[in-house]
Amino acid sequence: MSVSDPSFVVSLLVNLEIKCGNFELTVFFQSGGAAGTAVDIALFPLDTLKTRLQSQAGFWKSGGLRGIYAGVGPAALGSAPNGKIMSFMWKFKSFSFMPYKLIYLEDI
Repeated sequence: MSVSDPSFVVSLLVNLEIKCGNFELTVFFQSGGAAGTAVDIALFPLDTLKTRLQSQAGFWKSGGLRGIYAGVGPAALGSAPNGKIMSFMWKFKSFSFMPYKLIYLEDI
C-alpha cells in the first residue's frame, strides 16, 4: 500500500480518530484557526513598524505610528485557513508516526 493510495490515507485518518479517543478532529481545525488569527492580530503592528523602520523614506515619512493596524483584516482572514491546515497536519503527522515510536520503545 503506497502513500498515494486513497485507502492508505483513509486508514490513517481512521487510526488518527481512534487514537484521539473522544477528541474530535474538528478541534484541531478550530484551535489552529484561532491560534493563527490571534498571532497575526498580535504581531501585525510589529511587522508594520519593522517595515516602516526599514523604509528608504524614513519612519515618520512612511507613516510613523499612524495606521499600524491598517490591513489587519485581510491578513487575519488569510491566516485562519493557514493555521487550520498547519495545526491539523502537525497533529496528523504526529499521530501517524506514533506506531513507529511505540514499536521502537517496545524493542528496547
